[in-house]
Amino acid sequence: MDSKLTQLLRTAVKKTDANSLVWSEFTPTAFRAKIGPGYIHIRKTFLTTPEDGEDFSTPSILVQVSDEAGRVVFEEERTESHSRDDYSLLESVFKVARASALDGYHILDNMLMELEREDIPI
Repeated sequence: MDSKLTQLLRTAVKKTDANSLVWSEFTPTAFRAKIGPGYIHIRKTFLTTPEDGEDFSTPSILVQVSDEAGRVVFEEERTESHSRDDYSLLESVFKVARASALDGYHILDNMLMELEREDIPI
């Protein structure tokens, strides 16, 4: 994967974890974040391939960087069979993007407060 794209994605994960980069839901399995003059888009799908009469699903993650006009300037897609480091990074971006867009940590915090209020030992 391009080294600048890798750097952008690693920084996006850190900024999302620090709540300084907010993602929005594009579709139920795709999210995007606006950063300066462009966007990062991340989408997870499952590629189905027939093998020995059975269908096998392989997770695939696509990341795109686009300009403000929506033109894709960088694009990478990885499956688990690609470089483990590349796939792992895309998986991390997808997870933090989903949690950010769907307010996942807020939901977890509220659920924990509810359990603690009911005096249920954790």
